[in-house]
Amino acid sequence: MTNPELVVPVLAIVATVALITVNRFKRSSSAARSTLSTNDPSFARLDERIARLEQAVDVIAVEMERIGESQRFLTRVLTEGQASGSSTPRT
Repeated sequence: MTNPELVVPVLAIVATVALITVNRFKRSSSAARSTLSTNDPSFARLDERIARLEQAVDVIAVEMERIGESQRFLTRVLTEGQASGSSTPRT
């Protein structure tokens, strides 16, 4: 099955690789943050684009909620019509 003598070295290697990877990501993100200043015009444009994107997502969420409510209403109406046994022909 599993050799207990191999478990500790393998876990040590995996932990070391994980720590090195996390450390590299931290360094690269801090370097990227230091190069981008808030006075940079591209930062302002990026901020405006993100704000517009947030507004668009909010609008989409509202429309999706309206569609969901419409579907619930139609399902309820059709279910009530079938439950009452209405025999009116549909055209």
